[in-house]
Amino acid sequence: MGADKIVSPPWTPYELKSYSSTRYFDIYDTTLSYELNQSKESIKVNGQYWKFIYPSKTKKSHQEVRQKIDNELGAKNAKLLYGDDERTLYIESSNDVRRYYDIYYNRDYEVRIYIYQEHLLTPNQSQEIIFEKDKAKEQIFQANFDGEHYYYLTIEILEGKGIDIEVSPDLEDEAVRIRYKSRLKCEAKYYKHYSMYNLDPYKALHYFKIKPIKGDTKAKLTLVKTPYKVPALGEISTKAGLLKMKNSLSSLPEVKPLGSIHGDFSNEGDYLPNGDAIYWLNNGYYTLEKDNLQTNLVPIKANHQTSIDWPLFYEELKSKEEDKKERVTTKMAIYEATPNQKGQVSVNLSLSHL
Repeated sequence: MGADKIVSPPWTPYELKSYSSTRYFDIYDTTLSYELNQSKESIKVNGQYWKFIYPSKTKKSHQEVRQKIDNELGAKNAKLLYGDDERTLYIESSNDVRRYYDIYYNRDYEVRIYIYQEHLLTPNQSQEIIFEKDKAKEQIFQANFDGEHYYYLTIEILEGKGIDIEVSPDLEDEAVRIRYKSRLKCEAKYYKHYSMYNLDPYKALHYFKIKPIKGDTKAKLTLVKTPYKVPALGEISTKAGLLKMKNSLSSLPEVKPLGSIHGDFSNEGDYLPNGDAIYWLNNGYYTLEKDNLQTNLVPIKANHQTSIDWPLFYEELKSKEEDKKERVTTKMAIYEATPNQKGQVSVNLSLSHL
């Protein structure tokens, strides 16, 4: 998204008023490539973008500009990733932001400075986001999920009408492409506090795209990394995994992938003579659902078997379609709740068949 008026950059290069050209985008994705020890390195960048062009008049002024730029970035504790006669690439990082400064010193004494800024969500730390005049109208935050814990997002609307949020993992470049998006519209006229519990647990970089609903807006985001473990998935692979469902009898549940998983294997099950069923599935997380009975976050690992014990009493729990007058109702009740020393509660449940 381009901007008519340039948003103030995080760093003002040497003699900014003399720059002949500027450009700005709220959201910009690219790949920065360079060589290190005779090997090619690449960095995928997705965030705000500034471009400045500075025409030096002489070779001496060209060298002076380079020296001052290097000194300024050094004073900011920016780390040099790459440097030669015509280019320097720096990185500057903190808990909530990461910046790349990609600078080219052309032979005609023209200096081109590209600044890329990425906003980071650090787990269990709050981050405020502000949308106002001459500020970005859209922002992307990033967070790495470890593939081992359950995450959720809390949102507090501090000022304005609210925000739209879209969350997705960066898995489209994998051998098995996985697309999953969680969306939430947080409108201040209804609530000031919202939570997103449907974030996927894939081990990947996740993008949080934020837009204001209208006008000046201020909100607080907190990415919560819980102590609760999710079933391990392992590395994403093109090879299939096996799901074995025990006691399936005549009731095969619907198998739904968490997101859109592109691969060569279908979600159709095959019966075995002993009453079990098997599925050859693409690498990923799945939900098993039959009527109101559901099992979530079932991991299918490449070259591994996942076994599920489907309840033997399921046929007795579901409604009897052959007798419309007599319907079976299943109720769940808590009959014991025991707090432990960590502030958590252990709950015992019972199912009653009425």
